Amino acid sequence: MFISKITICNLFAYYGKVEVEFKKCEGKNLYCIYGNNGFGKTSFIRCAKLLFLGVGIKEAEIPNVIQRFAPHIKSVKQLLRGNSSTWAEILNKVATKEGLEDFFISFEGILGDKSFAITRTFINVYGEIEEKLTLSLDKEILNDEEAQERIGTILPPNLTEFFFFDGEELGELSNNLRKEFQGKIEEILQIKPLDALIKQIQNYKDELIKSEITSKEQQHLLENKMQDKQRCEKDLSHNKEQIKNIEYFIEDKSIQITQIQKKIEKLSADSSKAQAELISEKNELDKELASLKERLKDSIKSVVFVSNEPLLQDLKAQIQKLEQSKSTSDIEVLKRLLPELKAFMNEELENSELFKMLDIKSIENIMDKFPNKLESKGFAHSFLTHTMLTPLRESLARLENVGLTQDIKEIKSTKSKLTQVQNDIDELSSDDSTREKQKALKEEMVALEGEKSKKEQEKEVARDELRKLEATKEQLDKEIDSLKQNINTERIDSKLRILESLQTSLNEYRKKLNDKLRDELHSLILHNYQKLLPNDNIKELSISEDFEITLKDENDELIIVENQSSGQKQILAIAIFWALSKLSNSHLPLIIDTPLARIDGENRARIIQNYYVSDSQVIILPHSGEMGEKEYEYAKPYLAELYKISNEADRKHANIKKARKEEIL
Repeated sequence: MFISKITICNLFAYYGKVEVEFKKCEGKNLYCIYGNNGFGKTSFIRCAKLLFLGVGIKEAEIPNVIQRFAPHIKSVKQLLRGNSSTWAEILNKVATKEGLEDFFISFEGILGDKSFAITRTFINVYGEIEEKLTLSLDKEILNDEEAQERIGTILPPNLTEFFFFDGEELGELSNNLRKEFQGKIEEILQIKPLDALIKQIQNYKDELIKSEITSKEQQHLLENKMQDKQRCEKDLSHNKEQIKNIEYFIEDKSIQITQIQKKIEKLSADSSKAQAELISEKNELDKELASLKERLKDSIKSVVFVSNEPLLQDLKAQIQKLEQSKSTSDIEVLKRLLPELKAFMNEELENSELFKMLDIKSIENIMDKFPNKLESKGFAHSFLTHTMLTPLRESLARLENVGLTQDIKEIKSTKSKLTQVQNDIDELSSDDSTREKQKALKEEMVALEGEKSKKEQEKEVARDELRKLEATKEQLDKEIDSLKQNINTERIDSKLRILESLQTSLNEYRKKLNDKLRDELHSLILHNYQKLLPNDNIKELSISEDFEITLKDENDELIIVENQSSGQKQILAIAIFWALSKLSNSHLPLIIDTPLARIDGENRARIIQNYYVSDSQVIILPHSGEMGEKEYEYAKPYLAELYKISNEADRKHANIKKARKEEIL
């Protein structure tokens, strides 16, 4: 696509009909529209987004990208007409005060081998506002829903921010991208139609099977089970998304807490040798505490109640008591042995002199009474059996040697030392101003830790719910399979086999498509980043099956993106956007507001000469401080035209005209 003309009429900062023409120049694809902050650069790029996405009047729902113009505004009418204090409006205020009727944005140019024109108009702005969309491709003219559907194939809604974006917002966009990455990838790959087709095949299979059921009761039961499964799957999907969002929240809070800790330490650090030594000691204690906590995990694995001293003592007493006591099993054994004892006694005494003197029968009677006598005296009651004594004694011996107690003591001791060292560091910070700042930071950190803790509890609740839902789905799957097995499908078996084969093939194709894209995405993002920032610490990245991006340094150690500088983060976002726009094969123009925000001089040259110089048209909207003489020289070989935004003091009369370098720099 090449845009030859953009017309903005009475939208945002632009009053009246403002036309900008772009002449195609062989070998030069860069168009530069200079403007001071507040003159209309942001309005320009917002108009581009508005043209492709609209404000959602018919749907009564503002698209996410448009919602970011004013996150607190939820009403389409307020978004268009503004409110009294926090949002100026989309419709130009001067134009609405004067009662003007024309409010639209239009792009004209070449798409493939056809001429095109896209126009989005807002009509009846003083009553019930309507939104009209027209797309013409040569002689073909489409309106409203048909036009929006065709535009969606030219630039899918999820990709709008890869082509029209504000450099100042790249940090926020990359955060949103991180959370919405998989959805955008699926949009690029056109995976959603595949998913829909796979689901349609499954639905057809289910309908075929249901058609073979002769019993209405059985059919009704199967339908109910399948509906329950659909609801369960929907709840599962929602639950997983909820857990992922909670994890992002916890991660963000952890990073903020770490950053505040560093700020506190920085405030504490000065030229004082004693303070430097204390901070060094604190860092060592932090490491020691982390090591002890890891060791504690291993100790805990081998015991359950080692730290419960009263319970251990009670167990030992029970064992001792049982060892010294008699039990019902002892008496039963004695009863079984009595006949042998009596026979042995008779045999031994038969030839003895004592035999004549003793009444053997009386002795045998006494022996018979002995077990009953023992029973009448009672015996020890215990939850332990005699067979358990030996292994229990061995276990207790091992427990007494486990290092858990020592680990706990050492952790308490280390924490105590840490507290003391921190107090000493605070005392050395005698500056009242420093102390006040530290106090405010600590209060902020406590608040963040509270938020984090609350979310961690929510995460546990969500995980419990996830386990229940997974168990419910598993049970429903079994019940549905059981019901289906009782259905005679002989008549439709051949159809089911074909559908099963088709479904399997589509799933395999989808997986291969995903894997291929992950490989391509990995290569492109890494190549783009190293091209824009060749001497940086990012040397490798990995992309998971869920398209989570992980960065690594030359030692294969994890890099936390949030710890990178704002310039590094912006270049990483550019590398990702650049990769995705290439993979989309859309060949759409880039429109970028504040293109070099937070980028230092050396890296500006690389971005201009690499990212902004491509086969597609690029329209950038810098201010003169951002893109001065030096940057102009970098861009000059690729520069097709220069423009300048002018505006009146009220900032409601923006206009764009061609300009010479001398008028701008």
